[in-house]
Amino acid sequence: MKVFSDSASFPLIVGSISHSNDVAKSFLSANNVVRTSIVNQKNDVVATAGSDVNCGMIIDKTIIDIIRLETNDYWCFYSPIVQDKYIGYVEMIVSKKEYKEIINKLIFVLFVISLVSSILYSVLISKFSKPFTKTLIDMANVLNLFNKGDHDVRANFTGAPEIIGIRDILNSVLSDVQNSTHNLEQLVDERTYALKLALDNSNSANVYKDQLMSIVSHEMKTPLHAIDGYTQLCIENLTDNIDCSNTESIFLLQKSLNRVNDLTHLIDNILIQAQIAANQFNINYSRFLVFDEIESYCEQLKDFARKSNNVISFDGPKYTICTDQIYFGHIVKNLLSNACKFTSDGKILVSWNISDDFLTIYVSDSGVGVHEDNYEKIFDPWWQVDMTLGRRHGGHGLGLSITRQMLSILGGDISVEANEPIGSVFTVRIPNHTG
Repeated sequence: MKVFSDSASFPLIVGSISHSNDVAKSFLSANNVVRTSIVNQKNDVVATAGSDVNCGMIIDKTIIDIIRLETNDYWCFYSPIVQDKYIGYVEMIVSKKEYKEIINKLIFVLFVISLVSSILYSVLISKFSKPFTKTLIDMANVLNLFNKGDHDVRANFTGAPEIIGIRDILNSVLSDVQNSTHNLEQLVDERTYALKLALDNSNSANVYKDQLMSIVSHEMKTPLHAIDGYTQLCIENLTDNIDCSNTESIFLLQKSLNRVNDLTHLIDNILIQAQIAANQFNINYSRFLVFDEIESYCEQLKDFARKSNNVISFDGPKYTICTDQIYFGHIVKNLLSNACKFTSDGKILVSWNISDDFLTIYVSDSGVGVHEDNYEKIFDPWWQVDMTLGRRHGGHGLGLSITRQMLSILGGDISVEANEPIGSVFTVRIPNHTG
């Protein structure tokens, strides 16, 4: 549990269910741990491992500190996971089985002691009535004090050898219970400290992440904007003074400008992914024409499509929709960019319709297609079919992941299927907000 919270933060941020399950399972091997869980900020269980047990804890608000609960059978620990903002929590349930076995042993021994004492009392009552009665009272007092929390109390009565033997057995059992209780309490303290340490580490990681995002945003994007501007000025100057020797220079500068735009797009997607993970995206509803927006996006991506000899077209009625226009733009442009990247010498078509308060958009292409086994994997952050450095298609595997996350925020969904005879069809459903 020492690093459970810290280990769970990364797979929870990137939304990887398989990685979250691996983390939950890895901490299940700890002594007496019977269940581990990772829960996101919506209180949805992302990953769980172990027995189907619970402590009846209902999380209906943000956890700001470590919580410890206790039931008859378990100790339950809850620790928040914070990345800029609260993004969920981890749960660890520790069994009291070993502790109960010791208690049961004590009860059994005490039962035997009581039984033996009763027999001795009946046999020797006439001769040892007073001393024996005092012994039983002393035993009862010791057990009562032990039960109330005085674990250092021990029996010190004297008498016949049999009485001495009972006293020694009782004291031995009390010592065993005290040692076991101390060990369990120490384990609980260690786990509590580990949770506190993991929370502190998580906060430190948040600070580092903020610094990293600042560097990416300023130190990388600012020079790119300058390069973009200087390159465009060079192209304009060469175009104004066109001759045969300038044609090749303009061509090379245009290719450089295209690569700058590609790199800017990659950095923008990384920043968007970080903002979504940190829950920093707010929904701003507005009403706009679907036709005009999609026409604009297709026009923006025409040059990108021409790189691979693709043709982009669109077809649909002039519906008006009320949703977040920025989200809408990212969703459509990501799907178009993805289709252009995996299609060569082909056609890309965007079509749409509205029914049942949803706008449904279809982006079809005649590209390489998606194997059925990868229908879900392609929406995982950073995942690509070819993960090698020498892969044919570039990118960082965030476009479709960002698209799905944005649709989830809007209350929509996305799916993919084969496009006959070749290629893929991505279907997006976006709610038409009427509130």
